[in-house]
Amino acid sequence: MAGGLRPQAYVHNPMEWVDPFGLAECPKGPSKVGVPATRSSNQLDTVLERDAYGNEIMYRSMSEKQYRIFEETGQLPYAGETSVSPLLEYSSKYDGHTVKITTQRGTSAQLQDIGIAANKPASIELPHLSTQTGKWNQTHSRFKVESGQMTTQLSQGKALDIFNQNILDFELLE
Repeated sequence: MAGGLRPQAYVHNPMEWVDPFGLAECPKGPSKVGVPATRSSNQLDTVLERDAYGNEIMYRSMSEKQYRIFEETGQLPYAGETSVSPLLEYSSKYDGHTVKITTQRGTSAQLQDIGIAANKPASIELPHLSTQTGKWNQTHSRFKVESGQMTTQLSQGKALDIFNQNILDFELLE
């Protein structure tokens, strides 16, 4: 047997394509920021959905005026308790525009660092949080179990600032 060129090869498979330079997007699953990729099995988690990068997905319904401000500034405007929910079904039952907000991984943990459990079910679910009462809206966030899900209340101070600094993307849903 003499060495030399071997002209035989397998035929190209039209059902499989190779991108040797990695230039094409991979369509194998959710890979965009804000597209839910995982879901928590614990309905009372502060974050129920994460995208493929581990970013946290929250929901809020707001008035037309609040949405216009949000759209123009990229900052969630203050409105009373300024609450967000990890559950679309909960947020969408309120009047106004429902928005999906994607924040950086760890945003909820930062809010828990300054958080207060607002009711007994929240203190059971998040035992590391304070249960102090009184003024909280400038310096703390509050976590409250309502209708079988965990609401995060941001109000107008430090918690809202943390949340706004961590916003990556938002999308008007309705």
